[in-house]
Amino acid sequence: MHNYKKSENNLLEENYKKYIEKAPIFYRSDLKKCSDFIADKICYGDDKKILHILEKGKITLSKILQNEIPDIMKYSNFATLIDEQQLVYETAMKMAKQSKKDNKKRTLIVKGGAGTGKTIVALKILVDLLKNPENNIKEIDFVSPVQSVREVCKYKLKQSNIYKEYPKKFKNASQYFKCSENEKDVIIVDEARRLREKSGIFSQYGKNQIKEIILSSKFSIFFVDNLQKVTLKDIGRTEKIKEYAKSSNSSVTELELTSQFRCSASSAYITWLENTLQLGTPKELHDKFDYDIKVVTTPQTLQKQITKKNEKNNSSRIVAGYCWDSVNGNRNDPDFYDIQIPEYNFQMSWNLIGTKTWAIDENSIEQVGCVYTCSGLDFEYVGVIIGKDMIYRNGKIQTDVMQRARTDNALKGIKTKLKKDYLNSYQLADEVIKSTYRILMTRGQKGCIIFCQDKALSNYLKEEIKKYKM
Repeated sequence: MHNYKKSENNLLEENYKKYIEKAPIFYRSDLKKCSDFIADKICYGDDKKILHILEKGKITLSKILQNEIPDIMKYSNFATLIDEQQLVYETAMKMAKQSKKDNKKRTLIVKGGAGTGKTIVALKILVDLLKNPENNIKEIDFVSPVQSVREVCKYKLKQSNIYKEYPKKFKNASQYFKCSENEKDVIIVDEARRLREKSGIFSQYGKNQIKEIILSSKFSIFFVDNLQKVTLKDIGRTEKIKEYAKSSNSSVTELELTSQFRCSASSAYITWLENTLQLGTPKELHDKFDYDIKVVTTPQTLQKQITKKNEKNNSSRIVAGYCWDSVNGNRNDPDFYDIQIPEYNFQMSWNLIGTKTWAIDENSIEQVGCVYTCSGLDFEYVGVIIGKDMIYRNGKIQTDVMQRARTDNALKGIKTKLKKDYLNSYQLADEVIKSTYRILMTRGQKGCIIFCQDKALSNYLKEEIKKYKM
């Protein structure tokens, strides 16, 4: 650290000792010491090969989450974390120990977009807290409001026969209104955007899930993506978490994950997608992206190509916007096709109601998933059917909430809201629809194949891909 004065840093704190022993630090005044160290350890050169590797190196794809879960829970090798992920991990571990020791409330908010490794980091924190009994941190919950994530985690752990107590640690967010204050040592919340005001099927319990979690725990961690709002009831945003932490006398620390580990590890693709969907404030995009994305002209082409990709290792899926009714009476019948696109003579089924692990089931390629069955999970390739709820007119992406399925509870009550306050309600529905497709179009690690019912939108996406794809 050739320009760093020793007095400027806190790297000599006790919690970094084990790392410094393995990788000594040399400061601005330590040139001779560093030179002697290298001379002692390095016997011969390598014609600059290591320098070349470092210079040309890039962040690469992580494993697909649902396949990596057993290894994370078994080994929790923190060396797989990089810079900002390691900082989140270290900060969380330190805060958890402090809150256990002094009984003071602390809240850590970790912001991060799709594919930045939020769930991986959250799981590693869970495992390492559980694996170190000397910390005396026993009451730990891993909360995911997304059922698909909880169920896949539980299934993978039971299948791998790893630590019987682990599956019991995965909870939904609807139980903490019953907890006493500080009943839990640590509550880790993944997909915090999906937290709601009230709990229960009819939203009849509790007052606010964010506040209930903060009150129930000495230390709470919220992993949140402020752009992923998929229902009108979602309240888990940074400003709300800070507001409820303050009212609960909990100190707040904020960190952010930015490096991309999905979508060919391309942050440029994520920026392009958000700009193309006209979601949020436009960002400058200087780089082209190297990600396998294309638009096809028929849903049959999409189905054929994704089915072919899936043959290799059952890790590709078809998903769609919620534009077709999901009929409960036929949800267990694989021969009932609730998704119908008559102009293309195309039909498929929504994922069957009997499965909670659609993302990893053997026959899931024959069914279409939605944002609720794939949030927080990823695949090698994803095929996205964009329904009539998103179109392109007059140079703008437009959304039509009336094209959403009647059975979609995400926008329940929107018609009444539109009558009372059209502008604000339309903007809210517009955000939900665009966020839904943003989530669906970022599920693929290697690629995304898209079919649009609206031909103008199809042409628009093709042109935008040409501009920025390598």
